[in-house]
Amino acid sequence: MVDSTLRMPGESLVQATEGLERHVMIVGASRGIGEALARLLGGEPKTRLTLASRSYNRLTGLRMDIGNERVHATRCDLGNDESIDDCVASTLDHFGAPDALVITSGSHRMTQLSDTSVKGQDRFMAVLRINMLGPYFLAQQLAAHMSPRSSIVFFGNGKARQGMPGRHAHAAAKNGLVAITRGMARELGKDGKRVNIIEPGLTDTDLGRSLVGQRANASGVAVDETTRRMVRPQMLRRMVKPQEVAEYVRFVIGPGGAAITGQVLDVSCGGFTR
Repeated sequence: MVDSTLRMPGESLVQATEGLERHVMIVGASRGIGEALARLLGGEPKTRLTLASRSYNRLTGLRMDIGNERVHATRCDLGNDESIDDCVASTLDHFGAPDALVITSGSHRMTQLSDTSVKGQDRFMAVLRINMLGPYFLAQQLAAHMSPRSSIVFFGNGKARQGMPGRHAHAAAKNGLVAITRGMARELGKDGKRVNIIEPGLTDTDLGRSLVGQRANASGVAVDETTRRMVRPQMLRRMVKPQEVAEYVRFVIGPGGAAITGQVLDVSCGGFTR
């Protein structure tokens, strides 16, 4: 019998590659999951970071907190073509093409069915732009420069699959981003590049707590009770911690995730079912 088991002398694939230099770009790094990921990766001596967000002042504060010269901050507004172009140029000029691009930015603005005004239509288009079109255009530009074995990670919303009353543009954009993820993964796979989308559940961030507060105000129920009701359908019956999502992203963009592409990845405490 022939033993076809692959053996690496003295070390695993992860151990063999974890010491390599890499450049990770995080868009939406000024708060929430993006900030948690920046702080997590900022402690890795071999990782260079490009942090991007509309809130440049918050980014500079985060860069100072991380406290090393391997962090570059640049402004990026996914709702603005010129801002995206400037962000790409700044990134490539400073550290070169990223080995991993993670886009956590998004908009949860209301887009109600009853709002037929011009402002309502503009708001709908703006939400589509920030949640789907902007991430696609940014990834499209950077993918052309990224090397084989590089990785792109978008962020979705599992609730979008069921429709989201009052947030129709958000739901449409996140569903569209799933299709973009799978299409890009097929197209870029021949070059060894990977594309995935992560769908976190209700997360204990400023945004997550704001969404709970909005639900509490609308229903007249206390925030603590509203939180309990919102997490009750989840198997673990709690909010997701941003650090948990950050750890998962680190795995997906690292050597352990080298065979993962074209996937919708659930990090929701068991809250989403297909």
